[in-house]
Amino acid sequence: MSGFDDERLSATFSKFVLKTKDVSRALRDNALAANIARSRNIELEAAAQLVMKAELGQSGALRRVGIDAAKNASSAQLLAMLNQKFAGSAAAYANTAAGAQDRFRVALENFQEVLGQEALPTIAKYLNKAADWLNQMKPLVRNFYSQNYINGLAQGDVAYQNAAAYAKDRRQGRALRCGNWRPRGRLLP
Repeated sequence: MSGFDDERLSATFSKFVLKTKDVSRALRDNALAANIARSRNIELEAAAQLVMKAELGQSGALRRVGIDAAKNASSAQLLAMLNQKFAGSAAAYANTAAGAQDRFRVALENFQEVLGQEALPTIAKYLNKAADWLNQMKPLVRNFYSQNYINGLAQGDVAYQNAAAYAKDRRQGRALRCGNWRPRGRLLP
């Protein structure tokens, strides 16, 4: 819904799980990071770092980026303040044209990943067959460009030209049984 790719959300979620050692808390922190990222128009990873600073109770780090955080506030107070200030930003962004475009882009990327995973074995099979065929064609290509082949083509052309010139001088298309004339021997098919 936030328009972030699932790989990016998974990466930030993993970081939160490692730090908090609590899956439920990591899910909440990840949702908060998505809200902050959409509200402040920053990268998800940067927003996740801000949430991590709040988890550690570092209000000074939040103040340095322009978030009004009370000095000496506890991590729970900082997280509550961030939730209050940025709650629903990702959902609001999703209802905009830019959010719809981001969601469509992510859906398309995910579809391409699934399609690639499903089609990859078939593609690999046909690419292997194509590679085998190309390897079989290699000697023929070498032969085609060899001097013997070119000489053979030239000699064949000369022979054809000579035969065509000879046939032009001779009367063609005579009937086989013409008068007393009969063919001798066997006729060629």
